[in-house]
Amino acid sequence: MPKRPGVRMLCAASALLACLAARLPGEEAQPAPAPKLTRAERRAEIEKQLKRLKSEVFAERAEAAEKLRAFGAEALPLLTAAEPGDDADYATQLANLIRAARLGEGGQFGEAVSALLRGYASQDATARQQTINLIVRRAGARCVPLLIGLLDDEEDAEVQSLLVSKLSYLSPGADGLKPLLKFYERAPEEVKGQVLQALAAIPCDESRKAVREALENGPPSLQAWAVQSVQRLNDRACLPALRKLAAGGEEIEQDLRLEAINAITGLLDEEAGPLFRKLLEENREIQNAALYGLAGIRDRGAAPLLIQMLKDESKKDLHELIVDTMGSIGDPAFLPLLRECLHAPAPAMRISAVGALQAMDAREAAGEIDKLLDDADLDVQKYAVDAVAAFRHKESIPKLRRMLGAADEGLRHACAKALANLGEA
Repeated sequence: MPKRPGVRMLCAASALLACLAARLPGEEAQPAPAPKLTRAERRAEIEKQLKRLKSEVFAERAEAAEKLRAFGAEALPLLTAAEPGDDADYATQLANLIRAARLGEGGQFGEAVSALLRGYASQDATARQQTINLIVRRAGARCVPLLIGLLDDEEDAEVQSLLVSKLSYLSPGADGLKPLLKFYERAPEEVKGQVLQALAAIPCDESRKAVREALENGPPSLQAWAVQSVQRLNDRACLPALRKLAAGGEEIEQDLRLEAINAITGLLDEEAGPLFRKLLEENREIQNAALYGLAGIRDRGAAPLLIQMLKDESKKDLHELIVDTMGSIGDPAFLPLLRECLHAPAPAMRISAVGALQAMDAREAAGEIDKLLDDADLDVQKYAVDAVAAFRHKESIPKLRRMLGAADEGLRHACAKALANLGEA
């Protein structure tokens, strides 16, 4: 029912009286608080004030400096990336703002962190490292801009290493790109690799370019870091260079080759099958990495070679890994040989065969795996229990029930879980 005019007037008058009562006599109405800026808006504001810091009007420069000072450490990445140029006053203002931000002015991190920063410049290298750890513990990822600013002024390699490792872990963000690239140019050799990893946390053309250059032309120590950075960037354009390292040569150390093989596997390089197969002719460590690689990319082209190697007694120490690799690749041609391996003398081989057949969902082997429920080896029994449950092999239910009385608690638990999965809880 609509309100009568008199009632509407009374409501309006009441609202007006309430507003007047809420304001003290003589007090002016306060403006609404300014809305909080987003991170992108704050960054744009910092960039705007940096431009104003070069203004031909002195008052405008002074105002810009005050606004930048209020941003504190948040402005450090952009302040340290700025080039002073030939403007002496701008360079001085820039240096003063950077110094103030490094001392914690702006108060973004609280008094405890500000107190740590005030004593930072007078500390020795060991104490500075302790201070950095405390700052990160107190401020977490919020202190990334501050770490970037401290790195710009640091000369001790060990402290640089700590700062870069913290940045790599916390991720420097897009604002950290220019300062890190700038530092990379002057970083000592023992720190450069860590800088690459920190840059790899910023996926962009500039970081990819730096990593690719190090991968293709850097010294071996830097190439190893570059290989890891390629994985962090997921940069598949580097696969040809990685294959070249993995293939080896007189000047390529084995550790670097292994790093490259692992990176190729992690990047799921479908074209690496022929390379991995060739690497199976080398030493055991390289062979192991190549087998993991074949499993990772599921290279069915390797099936004939793997079958041949599994039959070769001279490669007996590789047989378990070959069986695991067969399970991952899943070629049906492996099934007859894997079923034979269920009867291998070594328990570890029987376990690998059960795992491979389960990975291939080879339910036709469930009856043979069921016999392993009576195996003399406890671990073989446990793997067999999991497999018959996964295959929904209900013929195993009577055995599983009897095994609930087994002496081993782990086996009893596995059987109870298997029975539940088979609907026999």
